[in-house]
Amino acid sequence: MRKISRLFFRAALGGLLAAASAHYGQETRNTRYPSVPQALIMSLTGNHYPGIARALSTVGFQVREVSADGYRSSRGAARALLIIPEKEGQQLDPSLVQTILHDLEEGTPLLLDGSTPLTNELGVKAIGGRGEITQYHWDRYAVDPVRLPGRLVYPSFRAGSALKVLAFGPRYKSPLVISGSRGQGRFIYSGIPLEPQTGMVFQ
Repeated sequence: MRKISRLFFRAALGGLLAAASAHYGQETRNTRYPSVPQALIMSLTGNHYPGIARALSTVGFQVREVSADGYRSSRGAARALLIIPEKEGQQLDPSLVQTILHDLEEGTPLLLDGSTPLTNELGVKAIGGRGEITQYHWDRYAVDPVRLPGRLVYPSFRAGSALKVLAFGPRYKSPLVISGSRGQGRFIYSGIPLEPQTGMVFQ
């Protein structure tokens, strides 16, 4: 299961970090940035996400959880990867949604899942119904399908035409992971839960 989580996060973060690096390169050369990449997990509900934190740590990130106030106070520092699990995204108020969208446009890389007001703003629409997979395809990073340790149920969604499908299910090539851009920033949306309750996949 660790191999699965590492593959997913390396694949997902590769594009996000490339975009962030390009953004940093546009800043003044005198500005200092931390040598260790930073990741913030939004936590408005008091929930913790050890599976996500562990997977990110294995690929070199320093990870911490932040509240809404903690996120707002961290703005202006070197841009950290922002992760918003579905339960947290459902708690975002309109003001915080607009703050995050503004930061995304300014270059903050974003990773999120589920059906939330923020995902709607990004062109990802829940269409009802659920699919089941035991494997999925991510052609850019793996020739063979990525096999899961058991069946995984995921919510069906529709992605806007401007979004790119990165990973898809074996039936009808249904999208599972997509990427998009907004302003100077890039985001990745995962139909596969980042930290499912069953403990499969990313733990």
